[in-house]
Amino acid sequence: MIKRKSIFIKLFLTSLLILSVSFMIFALIFNYLLHNVILKNYQETLYYQRDQLTNYINLMSEKGLERDILYESLALSLDKDDQTTYIFNANEEIAYLNKDNYLLSLVEKEDIQKALSNKEVKKKIKVNGRPMFLVALPMELKSETPSNHAMVVIFHGFDQDTNPIRFINLSAIAVTIILTGVIIYFASRKITAPLLELNRNVLEFAKGDFSNEVKINRQDEIGQLGASVNYMAKELAGLEKARRDFVANVSHDLRSPLTSINGFLTAIQDGTIPENRRNHYLSVMKNETNRLIKLVNDLLDITLFESNQLALSKESYNMVEQIRRVIAKMEPDLQKREIEMEFKSDSKEIKVFADMDRIEQVLTNLIHNSIHFSSKGSKVEVHLFTNEEANAVFIDIKDYGMGIDDKDLPFIWDRFFKADKSRSNKIGTGIGLSIVKQILDQHETVITVDSKVGKGTTFTFSLPISIKKS
Repeated sequence: MIKRKSIFIKLFLTSLLILSVSFMIFALIFNYLLHNVILKNYQETLYYQRDQLTNYINLMSEKGLERDILYESLALSLDKDDQTTYIFNANEEIAYLNKDNYLLSLVEKEDIQKALSNKEVKKKIKVNGRPMFLVALPMELKSETPSNHAMVVIFHGFDQDTNPIRFINLSAIAVTIILTGVIIYFASRKITAPLLELNRNVLEFAKGDFSNEVKINRQDEIGQLGASVNYMAKELAGLEKARRDFVANVSHDLRSPLTSINGFLTAIQDGTIPENRRNHYLSVMKNETNRLIKLVNDLLDITLFESNQLALSKESYNMVEQIRRVIAKMEPDLQKREIEMEFKSDSKEIKVFADMDRIEQVLTNLIHNSIHFSSKGSKVEVHLFTNEEANAVFIDIKDYGMGIDDKDLPFIWDRFFKADKSRSNKIGTGIGLSIVKQILDQHETVITVDSKVGKGTTFTFSLPISIKKS
């Protein structure tokens, strides 16, 4: 069923309206030109008739033919079905009266006077709805005194000449509009069919079904729109999958520590845990609580990034101390996994100009990832060095762990992306690197990654050196 406000109806009716208006304008122009052509033909015929009549009357007068008999003889040539002719003398009196004298009242004195003054009169008149043409011409009869006369002709067969042509013209226009309307109908259907297909698919996308692909085999703007919609569907499907994975991961990361905390609290209340072991389990619960706080903070940071509400508070500070502080916080993880940490710096004090809290968040995420993705007993290296020419401090964080596959490298900065699917429940939610990238983007600096599967990964980024003010 075709909806009244559908784009197909609008396109079809608009095209049909433009076509109809165009033909109406054509018909009006054609009718105008037809009138002019026929009137011109009438004038040329009339000039010929006038010259012939003038010669005839002058000749017959020279031969001595009586005036009354002369004018009566004119009836043989002047009495026609499609025109009525009158001849007036210099006194504006009728010299020759056509038998159809009922049209004489249409001849105005002003028209006669102009013709007698050697001027031509042409005008269109209507009698009982019928179009007629009145033409008044000067006429010189040497046999008369005075010689100037006026010849007035009323063409009343105009519609008989134009109506057949008009009928043919209008019939051709009507047939053309109908045939063209049919062509426009199918062309409009062909143009709008892909849009209907797009609409159906987009509605399915809105319901969360991204399985259908828009099939539009065209190279025009509609084809490009179809390709864009397919790309959008692919991206939305990826985001939907990432969202579900994220919800699953967050649910697991929330449930695991909460379950542990709840179990330990229940055991303490029941007296199951002996007094001398309570501090140990309280310490475990504190660690689980810190884990929950970190997860919540990461989620809040994601919200800030999405709403563009992250405001940096830049200051000058010693980055060497900051890195040592972050490494110190990682000591329990390093000991647990038997990871050797190596930190090298060009100087004991290297000052940078940045948001200290956010850069600490970047360092924590990168070093934490390096530790957790390193093999047990391996090493993590952190190098800090300056480049005076670039007026920047460069930070390298290198591990010798499992590495990242080349096909996954372009996506590691995406939110919720996790290359190590088999360990997704152990490592985290997959938003750490996304937060790192967005913090460094806010600092207008670039982070790069170099990774080989089975050999390890190196992350490198830079920060501006703090300029001392004199």
